[in-house]
This record gives sequence, structure tokens and C-alpha cells, in this order.
Amino acid sequence: MQGQQESARTPKTRHNAPVHVTGPVPRFSGWLCLSTLLVAAPAGAGAWIKAPGDGYAKLGSSSFVSGVAYDDDGVLAATDPFSLRAETIYGYAEVGIAPRLMLVGYAPWVASTNQLTGDDGSLAFHTLGFGDAQLGLQFGIVQDAPLVVAARADLKVPLYQGAPSIQGRSVVAVDGFPKSAGSFPALGDGQVDLTTSLSVGASFPFDGFFTWETGYRLRTGDVSDAFVGAGTTGVYFLNRRLLPLLNLAFVYSLDARKRSDGVATETLGKGYVSTGLACMIMLDEIAQGLALEVGADLVFRGRNAAGGVNLQSGISYAF
Repeated sequence: MQGQQESARTPKTRHNAPVHVTGPVPRFSGWLCLSTLLVAAPAGAGAWIKAPGDGYAKLGSSSFVSGVAYDDDGVLAATDPFSLRAETIYGYAEVGIAPRLMLVGYAPWVASTNQLTGDDGSLAFHTLGFGDAQLGLQFGIVQDAPLVVAARADLKVPLYQGAPSIQGRSVVAVDGFPKSAGSFPALGDGQVDLTTSLSVGASFPFDGFFTWETGYRLRTGDVSDAFVGAGTTGVYFLNRRLLPLLNLAFVYSLDARKRSDGVATETLGKGYVSTGLACMIMLDEIAQGLALEVGADLVFRGRNAAGGVNLQSGISYAF
């Protein structure tokens, strides 16, 4: 716990840097700071590839609220009272660049707060800055068939000073706050990731579809790798003006490597399971291809991660 002298300071805000704001310091025996980027980038295009020159762009926001955490064994962690709020504004785009080949990109800006509340007051740690950008290529293996198949490779690059986080805590030193440097929420796990995946999709006999992708995430640095998966089912209503969606996603992190004496040589990567509902409302009366998107996901299982609710909204344009 930081001292009273440190908590009274008001540091200047730095771009891509933690910002420390405190109230009266409560007496806690310990706490758990949580990841600000628990839920990954927006679901991709599934198995369908945009034709050359066609695309989809979205400006979105998400609000993640958490009051629970999961330890490395997937058990709800016993912590002092805390709450995590993370607000993310992001851009996402898919563009066909060649026959059966599509470029995918994602870039977020995050503002998060880890707040502890007790009988003696509250203590808050703020982190803001750019998060993990993603750039990917998706190739259509089978496109002109009832069942479409595509392969994808994504590169995740931190846009901040990063290091392997510990249950969402940033381990990067914070100038002026040596006693509480590890209490700020992390913008991500600080690692460069390469994810390769295979997607399948098909249309229903009625006006709907499903898509599912699964793959392997190679994490650089001292963070364990993971298997990942995500799927979406949608059915159109009201003459294709309304598209409700059911989403499911998981990240299954492999156990951290250990030496022969049982000491871990890497950090367990963040893993979770989430499900939720979303809806696209077509705004073709305003502009062809314009849509409003809203949704909510519940993160109900995890390892080295936070559980909670993620609310999504955004405006998209298909061209």
C-alpha cells in the first residue's frame, strides 16, 4: 500500500501513461488490478471475403465493467472490494485487396480505472493510452459453395510500453510512484502475438447465417500461448433491416512453462469465455450500407482475467 505522502501528489498526465488520482487511503491487505482489454477486438468478417475494393469500416466504443476476477486456476479470486471500468474507442476495417484476399485492421484507445472502496474511503488508479493494434490478412480457400472456408493470420502489436502483465497489473515502472507502480491497470499483456486461424461459415435455408473460427495464438516474450475461438449466428428480420446476433468467444491459455523445480518461467496468458447478444440496425434510408450496432457480452469464466459485462456500440459502413 502506498504511503500518505505519495497519495497526496497530483502528477501530470502523460500520453500513453498511467495517471494517478487518489482519495482517502483505505486500509487494505492487498488487491487485484485487472486487465483493461479483456474482450478482444470486434468479431471479424467470419469466413466471407470482401471483393477487391469492397469493405467495411466501423467506429465503435465499448465499456467494460468488472467486480470479479479469476486466478490462474480459473477460481474466483478472493480480493478486497474493487471495481474496474474500461472505456475503449476503436476503429475497425476490412478491405478486399485482391481476389479472395482481405486486409483487416483494428486500433483502440483505452481509458481505464481500477478503484478500491473501503470504510475509510477509496483509492483509484487510472491508465489511458493506445492499446493493442491488430493487422491481419484473410484468404478465402472456398468461397463459392454452401460452406465457405477461409484462413487468417493476425499480428497484434502493443502501442504502449509493455511487459508481461500480472493478472492485469502493469509491471512497467511509473515515474513518481515507486510504491504503487504495479497497481495501475495494464493496457494489455504487452506482447506481440501472431494468431493463425481457420474460419467456416454457411447460410441457413431461411434468411440467416453462422460462422465460426478457431486458431492458435503464439505469444512472444514470457507469456503462455493460447487456443482461440469465436462464432456468430445471425438471422435477418424486417426485410433485412434488423440483424440480431448471438456471439460466443473464448481464449484458452496454455499452462505456463515451468522448470524442473516447479518454478514458472513465463506468465500465464489471459484466458476467458464470453457470450452475448448484438444487433445491427440498417440505416439505408440515410445512406446505403450505413448501420447502427449495439451489443452486450458477459465474461463468465476466466484464468488470470477479470469477469464482467462489456457493452458495445458503434456506427458502421459497408462499401
